[in-house]
Amino acid sequence: MPRTPDRVPGPSQEEATLYDDSTLSTLEGEQRYVSGSFSLYDDQGEFNPRYVSISSADTAADALYNKITVAGNLTKQIVNPGANEQLRLTASLPPASTAGQVLYSLDGLTFTAQLPLTSWENGWLINMDGLLLVAGI
Repeated sequence: MPRTPDRVPGPSQEEATLYDDSTLSTLEGEQRYVSGSFSLYDDQGEFNPRYVSISSADTAADALYNKITVAGNLTKQIVNPGANEQLRLTASLPPASTAGQVLYSLDGLTFTAQLPLTSWENGWLINMDGLLLVAGI
């Protein structure tokens, strides 16, 4: 039997690939090109490979930049927009203004530089719940 365009003897293995179709993919393993976008179908359902989902229960796939949220001292930025794009996440922590300062946070998101409540001898540091965090020698 002569070789087909997919280089395998027998029928072509590309029967499920449809281009310039008007409907989205509906069968597992199917790939279509609909109105300028690809539509693929796997065991989780139909999806566009250009977008990401946070989990299989996510109902709104979107570009990676839009799916990442930042808070506190964290920022996000697109590096080299419109070309070989990269996503940069930056943590901007405050600098110390006095020797011995440590970063302190009540919520784990926003930090401030503060002197600890410890000393070289018999010092201690507790959190808001009264739990001992650091004990002196």
